[in-house]
Amino acid sequence: MPGDVFRPGDALSTLDTSTGLEWLDLTATQGVSPSQLLAGSGAWLEAGWRHATIDEACALFDSYLLSPAPCPSNLVHFASLSTEVAQFFELFGVTLLTEEGVYVAEGFLSSGERNPGLFGRGFVGNEQASFQIMGVPGVDLYGVADHAGPGTHSSPSIGNFLVRPIPEPTPAPLVLLGLAWLARRRTVAATRCSVSKHPCSGILARPHPQ
Repeated sequence: MPGDVFRPGDALSTLDTSTGLEWLDLTATQGVSPSQLLAGSGAWLEAGWRHATIDEACALFDSYLLSPAPCPSNLVHFASLSTEVAQFFELFGVTLLTEEGVYVAEGFLSSGERNPGLFGRGFVGNEQASFQIMGVPGVDLYGVADHAGPGTHSSPSIGNFLVRPIPEPTPAPLVLLGLAWLARRRTVAATRCSVSKHPCSGILARPHPQ
């Protein structure tokens, strides 16, 4: 299901409730290398995002497309998945679009424990991409590869698969209870100030710790 990152309705992420992960759209980090992200570009890591692992990408592809067999694999896989591919583009974004109608979604992945410090790629292309890039007509292309390298490479047509845990929603009764408690606390503080010889304006105006 779509999720919001910066403001309500921006739909810049996808909430995968089966794994508890929120996936950022590839277009949000398009043209940025993994190394640049790790160095703080975009402040994505500060916001709780990290690179998805190869295994997480394999599970994602299995849920939304068709898991490459084996996964990961340094091979390009082909199948007739036009409906699934269109849905994938809708959820995760398109990083390459040409006048010939080529659509590709591609992003870097963390190799994790397989190859610490290295990055692979996940990619999906429509039938036109399969024909224009690989010379294979009538099918879509996809794959999860574990051979991209140290993460210094960047390309305008490649983003990054970033994930973070889906935050636990705060139950509405707890929110109301917290607001009521805060209101009562301020009322009590104001009452104490009115009967005290000491100034209290600084207490009521004190900002909450961040």
